[in-house]
Amino acid sequence: MTKVKCVCLNCGKIFKAVSSKVERKKPRFCSNECNKNFKNIDIICRNCGKVFTVLKSEVLNNNRKYCSTSCGHDSKRKHKDKKLCLYCKKEFRVNHSNKRYCSISCRVKDNNKEYKCIVCGTPFLATPSEVKLNRHKYCSKGCYLKDRVNIIVSEETRQKISISHMGEKNPNYRKHPSEETREKMSFNNSGEKNPLYGKKHSENTRKKISEALIGKLSGEKNPQWRGGISFGKYCPKFNEQTRERIRNKFGRKCFLCGKNEIENKNKKLDVHHINFSKSQGCFGEQWNLIALCHRCHSLTIAHKFEMFVLLTNYWAMNDKITLFSLGEIYYGKCFSG
Repeated sequence: MTKVKCVCLNCGKIFKAVSSKVERKKPRFCSNECNKNFKNIDIICRNCGKVFTVLKSEVLNNNRKYCSTSCGHDSKRKHKDKKLCLYCKKEFRVNHSNKRYCSISCRVKDNNKEYKCIVCGTPFLATPSEVKLNRHKYCSKGCYLKDRVNIIVSEETRQKISISHMGEKNPNYRKHPSEETREKMSFNNSGEKNPLYGKKHSENTRKKISEALIGKLSGEKNPQWRGGISFGKYCPKFNEQTRERIRNKFGRKCFLCGKNEIENKNKKLDVHHINFSKSQGCFGEQWNLIALCHRCHSLTIAHKFEMFVLLTNYWAMNDKITLFSLGEIYYGKCFSG
């Protein structure tokens, strides 16, 4: 390895370096200190006057003027321009001349004007541009909803809205909430959290709901429609005398919840066919009857299969039912009208 004499760019000292590095123009300084001294330069902080060392490249690019960030912030505060707020006339400092208000609240208050709510007449603030675009007419959401009640939507518009949310266009298409989500929804609407907790519809509201549902849930439109089997005729022997004897056998109490006829809104208990067969008592078919209150009887329609299994098990296992095996209502025997 041959060495060649070189001159240091910083101190001018002659030093030896490997010829291969000289060809690549790498050895320019005799030591690391000369390298640092050549690249760095001492300047004075514009804020506090302290001398500090920085790279020459930072000074050329005008990136370093202060010895620290705190000095930089102090200098900006000192050199801010003083201005008067257009709204509150308070003096404030700014870095540029475009700012006209000391705060956002002052800007909003100065730009907004007072308008009256078209529903209740309460004054509220809004910008003129928003009022021109019909974005602000109401002082609150409550007034907006009150005004929307009086707007009548045509049938054509309703059909368009319905079509725009049908099938795959619906955002909830083929989406089902998970069990965890269902539990959260149930918890958030249970007890006092429910908006209808402790409230009851007035008689006027009930009449309106009843009138609105006329014809909408009748016949084939009803979700519980079973092909018209409810229009079938009962066995002639299933008469009032038969029903009374069934009610008396169960002590005139609902078999499931134990309500008496007074708790059943002063109405007689319903007599339910456990297997939903109306021909019981005729054609050699045995009786499977049970006394239920109006509420429990309605559950047998909404939850047909579950209630059939439940009542069949009760029929087979409860001691009260064994009384029927000794009397008239059992194994194909019928009450005489």
